[in-house]
Amino acid sequence: VVSGLQIRISSGEWKYVPSVPGAIICNIGDTLNFWSGGYFKSTIHRVVRPPPDQVDTPRIGVFYFVRPGDNAKIEIAESAVLKKLGLYRKIEPIIGTEYVRSRVKDYHHKKEYLKQNNVKFRVGEFEIDDGFD
Repeated sequence: VVSGLQIRISSGEWKYVPSVPGAIICNIGDTLNFWSGGYFKSTIHRVVRPPPDQVDTPRIGVFYFVRPGDNAKIEIAESAVLKKLGLYRKIEPIIGTEYVRSRVKDYHHKKEYLKQNNVKFRVGEFEIDDGFD
């Protein structure tokens, strides 16, 4: 367990993220989910008070937030790996502002957002499950 880091799974339950010796944990956002055709999953996550046995465990966090530029075209990367896995498909790109406005509108129009299970966010032809399994 990493001291207090949790992700929300599709049932709505919060699960601790296990640590992997010698590895880092990187939470990604929706844009990388889109670019990878869903291969990389964006997660709803939170940091809570660590379990009693980890209160003194050191934790390092590096936070870097970025969003697509207003006029950026977002589409699935034309990757040989994604094609081999069957994740590449040609779809109409979305524009950065369209994505941001849709995400904010989607979030603010759901009552008690984090109490919902199996929530999906759609913008254009892109779809993201707001829960991780």
